[in-house]
Amino acid sequence: MSETPAIRGAIIQVRCACCKNQFTARVADQKRGWGKFCSKRCKAIRQTQKGGPSMWKCERCGIPTIARAQQGAKCEQCREAAYV
Repeated sequence: MSETPAIRGAIIQVRCACCKNQFTARVADQKRGWGKFCSKRCKAIRQTQKGGPSMWKCERCGIPTIARAQQGAKCEQCREAAYV
């Protein structure tokens, strides 16, 4: 008898290429070369390391963020915290 057909939309456990956290990705996405990052943030960080969009660190908390660096720039979380 032939092998059992693959389940449509099957998922596997994968380690993020940026932060090394474990996450689930679809097998079909892995075959396409996708499913390498656990989040858009990790993908953006890796793109920046390879000459992609510019990154800067928040002056308050030090979290790397994608945006234009400005004098006294803060990440979105710090800006929101200032209004609470």
